[in-house]
Amino acid sequence: YASSIRNSVAVVISSAKQMCKTLADGGAGVKKSCRVCCSLLMNFKSSLLSSEYYVAFFTLLGYLLGVGIVVAVLTTVTSANFPVLSVLFLVVGYILIIALSASVWGTIIRNHTYNNSSIPEVVSFQSTMEIKPYTGIVFTNVLALVFSLGLAYPWVAIRNMKYLSSTLEVQTEEDIDSVINTIREENSAVLDEVAGAFDIEI
Repeated sequence: YASSIRNSVAVVISSAKQMCKTLADGGAGVKKSCRVCCSLLMNFKSSLLSSEYYVAFFTLLGYLLGVGIVVAVLTTVTSANFPVLSVLFLVVGYILIIALSASVWGTIIRNHTYNNSSIPEVVSFQSTMEIKPYTGIVFTNVLALVFSLGLAYPWVAIRNMKYLSSTLEVQTEEDIDSVINTIREENSAVLDEVAGAFDIEI
């Protein structure tokens, strides 16, 4: 599974670099600022390790086994005298498993991806997500969606994005100034061009 992910990422990066190379060569009357942006993308470095995916998998498996054992014990103890409480434990345990699946895997992989990706001498990233707080966010988000019949989705999406953005730091380096100056000199909407090329809504 990890190997297939790495291969997919490699294909995407290779295709993006090939496209950027064509643009950086000045084809189709591309603006200088767009060529600069594409040159940066060609220098993008990502040193992902397949071992981190196994770490994420086995960490998640450990959490799920722990929750499964606790829920099984609680439901067994309460099923005879408190059947309603037993059902409640099952429901909470099910939602907690969903939250853990999203948070444990998401936290480890996101941290690994951002912390090992950079554009040398221009920008690097630092992700500091933590499993415990993100699990709490995902757990309460699921509850909000269930009890609001999906109407809380905008609140859930904003809450989730706020946490993700608050744990991501972009560290700029010296060469970022030359990139910004080039874009300013051209007075271009380079971000709009890149967003349009990758079909990103901003």
